[in-house]
Amino acid sequence: MLHYNSYESLSIAAAHFFTVACQRSIAAHDQFTVALSGGNTPKRLYELLATPEFGSNINWKKVFVFFSDERYVPHTDAESNFNMASKALLQHIPIPKKNIFAIPVSSTPAKDALAYEAAVKQITGNAKFSFDLVLLGMGADGHTASLFPGNEILQEKRRLVKEVFVKEKNMYRISFT
Repeated sequence: MLHYNSYESLSIAAAHFFTVACQRSIAAHDQFTVALSGGNTPKRLYELLATPEFGSNINWKKVFVFFSDERYVPHTDAESNFNMASKALLQHIPIPKKNIFAIPVSSTPAKDALAYEAAVKQITGNAKFSFDLVLLGMGADGHTASLFPGNEILQEKRRLVKEVFVKEKNMYRISFT
């Protein structure tokens, strides 16, 4: 098991891993699909990927960005995972806007979860599709994405994307299941 002495060294190692995974996926099947996470953990990774040191080694035109989960707030809200990823990474790289798939937050949580699930399935076009990389952090309470311990979404067996009300946070979220 690898051990890193600091958040910075972990973030640098993650940026190297991301870059190599991206290059390998593009070489193997001409694209790289990634699901980004929010929260504090990946922010420095995203900032590093936006630098010339890392970003210039990635063919951003062949990268397709999804999100593992989203708080049900406007994309301009400081709590939005999309907002954080945009400010730290997406606004600073030459990725086509059509390659970025934010979770919608403009209707109702249930309708937007269904819409995102349909979009992911349409874009991937394959029932056996899997992402090349899914970035996930873990909250102090043990949650990853918006999958909180004891929440009913953990029992979901059919849906790829689902809305979930998180009592501890008093808010809806949309998450991969």
